[in-house]
Amino acid sequence: MNSKKYQGQLLELRSRLTGEVASMVETMQDDSKANGALSSLPMHPADQANGQLDAEVDVLHNERDMLISVDEALERVADGSFGKCQRCETSISEERLDAIPYTPHCLKCAEKVQREFAEG
Repeated sequence: MNSKKYQGQLLELRSRLTGEVASMVETMQDDSKANGALSSLPMHPADQANGQLDAEVDVLHNERDMLISVDEALERVADGSFGKCQRCETSISEERLDAIPYTPHCLKCAEKVQREFAEG
């Protein structure tokens, strides 16, 4: 397996995610300032936009979590453990790494982790 190929993909993804997170934070701060200036209205625009803000926060959290996963994958590239499942230590298929280069688990273990998470 060519970990350098995946390292390049991970670095590109990290750069894109970093830019998106920064842009989202800036937009949310700008929106917050604009809504604060209109607080004398009978129905505060922030109340109307609450659902939108919740959705933006969810997206921001997802992007941040993905960024953390990318950084962890880059650490695995650096220490030589990239491409090995962090749970069972078998090789992760190249097809899976092509689809999700930051994945820490083989498909079988990813399914187990998903079930465990769903069960609480």
